[in-house]
Amino acid sequence: SVPADAAERGAYVACILRAGDAIFARAGGVAVAMEPGAPDAAALTQIAAIVLDARTELVRSNSDRDQAVLGLEFVEIQLKKRPNDGSLLRAGALFAEASGSLDRASDLLRSLVGGLPPRTEPWFNAKVDQLRVLAKLSPERARAVLAQFRALYPDLGPEPHRSHILEIEKSLPAEQSAEKSAEVPAEVPAEKPTETPAKQAPVDASGAKAAP
Repeated sequence: SVPADAAERGAYVACILRAGDAIFARAGGVAVAMEPGAPDAAALTQIAAIVLDARTELVRSNSDRDQAVLGLEFVEIQLKKRPNDGSLLRAGALFAEASGSLDRASDLLRSLVGGLPPRTEPWFNAKVDQLRVLAKLSPERARAVLAQFRALYPDLGPEPHRSHILEIEKSLPAEQSAEKSAEVPAEVPAEKPTETPAKQAPVDASGAKAAP
């Protein structure tokens, strides 16, 4: 294994991905290779975990969109059989965000947050990721989730999560008030009444009809 901070780490990870992708291609694809009754399914499941870790590391380090797309496809196939797998949900959210699929990233993170014990380290990590994605996707939804989070956890959690949440909150555009954002309709002049002297109510000097 090559240390994470070694200069050749990137080439090492890329080599793992090429080998892993080639193995699954020869096996007929990820979905076919990992069927319970497929030959070498157990071994290929272990290889899939290695490939997932390698692609996660690569995308996390350089935000490679093409690799993120491949990673998301890889995860989606496995999620069909293990929809509550935290590792798959976390990796899938990373790939979805890096590939620009923010709606899918939001869905995966919501599932991840909902399945983790509150106030644990993995839960706070997932919550920060969820807020960051929502801030990109819909500032209004991000504000709503932040308000709920503040109500439940006034301290915003331990560091560094608290600082990350405050940074996300500051990045949100200013919320427009309803008065400023509402358009005031132009006044439409009232139509003059048709002249019917016999039935017309008298009008005083101010222009208002006098009471009968």
